Amino acid sequence: MRLVVPALLMLTGLVAGSGCYRDALGPEADLVPATVLLTDAPFPASLVARVEVYVSQIAASMTADTLPEAQRWVIVSEPRQRFDLLGLQQGATALAGRGQLETGRYRAVRMTLNGDSSRIILHDGRTARVRWPAAGDVIVPAVVEQPIVITGSGDTLVLDFDVGRSFVYNVDPLFDFVFVPALRAVRADSTGWLTGTVLGDADGDGVPQPIADAIVTVYRGNALASSATWWVVATGRTDGVGHYMVAYLPPGAYVVLLESPWSTRLAAITMPDVLIRAGAGSRLDVTLPGVPAAGRAARSSR
Repeated sequence: MRLVVPALLMLTGLVAGSGCYRDALGPEADLVPATVLLTDAPFPASLVARVEVYVSQIAASMTADTLPEAQRWVIVSEPRQRFDLLGLQQGATALAGRGQLETGRYRAVRMTLNGDSSRIILHDGRTARVRWPAAGDVIVPAVVEQPIVITGSGDTLVLDFDVGRSFVYNVDPLFDFVFVPALRAVRADSTGWLTGTVLGDADGDGVPQPIADAIVTVYRGNALASSATWWVVATGRTDGVGHYMVAYLPPGAYVVLLESPWSTRLAAITMPDVLIRAGAGSRLDVTLPGVPAAGRAARSSR
């Protein structure tokens, strides 16, 4: 079972100048102010009270991460503090530090976390165990599908840290999390967002109601092909009134899966060819279909 909650690290750079592309920063580089913000989306309140991530450093590079021996990194921010990802929902942000970025094309972004200083706190006050890949600092690279161009017009870089896919917990022992990072980096003004409300007749009274904690998974792939060929781009969850927002999606067509895994009465629904445009929001409101009685019995027996 996986808890799916996206978190976002926003590197907001007010950059100026027309500097050409350089593989590494030199002493003549024109550095401009950059701000780092942190944000997140809803997390299931019934299970976890806080997800506190200690961010040591955020850095960017103009060289591809396939050439580590030649890679040069510029430090954008060194916040060296904990951020409660669950306190940052529905687009809220928190300042995670300030730094400088040079104009140019950034092909790699990474975040350094300190596992020893990070923690997941359950609602009963216990601290859950998290299995980190190493003690101390852990370098987490972000997927950069296209070079992120900083042009000098107040560009914003976004690090999308999918917490739910990154902190996977074991059923036995319960609340034993394994850290498997899932990050991506995009330029904010070249993306759009998906928003909407999820309804369903969860209590069987014939009247659809807002569904809290419904999972929204946004895929790339051919909607006519097998779902095994799709890949996850971003995820989100509905809040207490059934509303969701999945932000910072590159333009294009997506397949969107909406489901309420906590209810045996509601089936998942897949929406193909959901279009996202840069700088704009797309709305997708759905009512989850009911599961026949025989199907509910089968799901309950699993």
